[in-house]
Amino acid sequence: MLNDDTFPDGTHVKKGSLVAYSPWAMGRMQYIWGSDACDFKPERWMKDGVVQLESPFKFTAFQVGKYLNFTSHFMS
Repeated sequence: MLNDDTFPDGTHVKKGSLVAYSPWAMGRMQYIWGSDACDFKPERWMKDGVVQLESPFKFTAFQVGKYLNFTSHFMS
């Protein structure tokens, strides 16, 4: 970090700290996805046969920005 900062959840981070995250781990967090977070369940994104897209900030497998999931336009 170049300067002291505060994350949206209130976590304070001091200047000089190394901040990293793991998309692999975030995609398996039970408190985000439920007790079946590690199960392959495409239906978790379906409601009445329609794909319900999650925020790219919540599901980071395809990251956020210029290279968003290129298949998302096929699903709508």
